[in-house]
Amino acid sequence: MFKKLIIGTALTLVVIASAIYIIGGGFGNKPPLPTALQYANRPMLIGHRGATSTNPLLPDNTLAAFSHAQERGYRWIEFDIQNSADGAFVVYHDRIGGEELPDVDTVSHLTLAQLQTHKIVSGSVLTDYTIPTLDSVIRRFDTTMFYYFDMKTYGSASIFSLADNIARFINEHGLVDNVFVATHRVAFIAYLEYRHPEVNTVLEGFNERMAELLDYVPKNFKPDMISGYQVALDDSLVSFLRESGWIERYITFHVDSANLKQTLDWGIQYIMVDDGKYVDSLLKLQTQP
Repeated sequence: MFKKLIIGTALTLVVIASAIYIIGGGFGNKPPLPTALQYANRPMLIGHRGATSTNPLLPDNTLAAFSHAQERGYRWIEFDIQNSADGAFVVYHDRIGGEELPDVDTVSHLTLAQLQTHKIVSGSVLTDYTIPTLDSVIRRFDTTMFYYFDMKTYGSASIFSLADNIARFINEHGLVDNVFVATHRVAFIAYLEYRHPEVNTVLEGFNERMAELLDYVPKNFKPDMISGYQVALDDSLVSFLRESGWIERYITFHVDSANLKQTLDWGIQYIMVDDGKYVDSLLKLQTQP
C-alpha cells in the first residue's frame, strides 16, 4: 500500500512538472531587452526614488525629484507604486505615512482625493508636495525615460489583479519598451510573464541560492531581468552572472560612494543609486533622450 502511494505521488509530480514545462514553453532564453535600452550607454544609472540628495528639500518619489533626476542626466528612474483606497496607482514607498505623512496612518486606506490633501514633510520641513499619481508621472515624462516600477501590494485585492491592472496601465500608455515591473514575489512575476508576456519584469532579491534554480524556470515564467542588493554580490555570484549571460540583465541596488568602484570593477551594467556628486562623472556618460 505504501509503495503504491509513493509511486502514485511520484507519477503525479511528474505529470505536474510536465504540464508546467509545456505551459511554460520549455527551457530557453528570454527575448532581447528593448532596443533603446540595449543601445544606451552603459553602465546605466537608475535614480532611486528620483534625485534628492543634491537638493534635500525635494522629497523622494515626487514629481520634483523625478524632474531633478532628468535634469541631472538620469534616463532611468525607480519609484514605488501602491493602490489608494479607490484603486488609483499612487507613488509612495511605505505602508504607513510615517515621518513624511505624519497625519496618515495607512496610505492605502485613503482615497486619492484624501491623500492629496496631505503635504509631504521632508527633513522636518512641510513642503508643498503631495503624493503623485502614477498617471501624473507618466504624463510628465512619457517615453523620454525608462521606469523601474517597484510594486507594493498594499491595498490590492490580490497580486494577480494587481498584475493585470499594471499591465493594462502600461499598454494603455504605450510604455511596453520603457517600463520594468519589479517585485520579490515569484508568483507575481510568473503570472505577469505568462499572462502579459509583452511586459518587462524584474525579479528582486536575487542571490546565489536563486542562481541555482534560475535555469530550471520555464521561459514563459522567467523574469526578463533580475536585481539584488549590492552587498549580496561576491566573486562567485558575479562569475555566475557572467557565465550565464545574466550580467546583461542584472540590476544592483543600494550602491553608494563606498561600493560604486567595486560594482563597476565587477562589470555590473545597471546600477541603482541614491543621487550624489559621486555619480557626476558617470551621469555625463548617459545617452540623452
